[in-house]
Amino acid sequence: MTTSTALRTARYAEGVYAVIAIVLAFGIQFPLRGPAIVLFAHWIGTALLAGAICLRLGRPNRQVWYVAALLSAYVLFNAVVAIARLVGPDASTLGRPGLLALAVGGLLLVTQIVVATCLYEARELRTMASPPSIRRR
Repeated sequence: MTTSTALRTARYAEGVYAVIAIVLAFGIQFPLRGPAIVLFAHWIGTALLAGAICLRLGRPNRQVWYVAALLSAYVLFNAVVAIARLVGPDASTLGRPGLLALAVGGLLLVTQIVVATCLYEARELRTMASPPSIRRR
């Protein structure tokens, strides 16, 4: 896979993640109270960051590659933990998960696996020289 194909695929996957995260954020019942505030901040924050990465991977640089890799790792970790909690032995305290909840969690997991794989394919961006900064005095 070429670097441009990998970056284009990663952009689409981040865009899908951003849309799903926005929908999940605004699906939380308002007014926000207690843990819902943290969940709303998580979904809005990751959606905005994924959207920015989606736009910036069109003109990639080293910093965007690292931010995309960090977001991917963060979302992968959270998705694995959330799915494990939904189907694990302590799942009775959370209630029986619906198939839709597992499907959305799986889709988020898949989008970030695609992003991580594409970033691995475009790993030469990690060693790109940063563009010279233009300072005005």
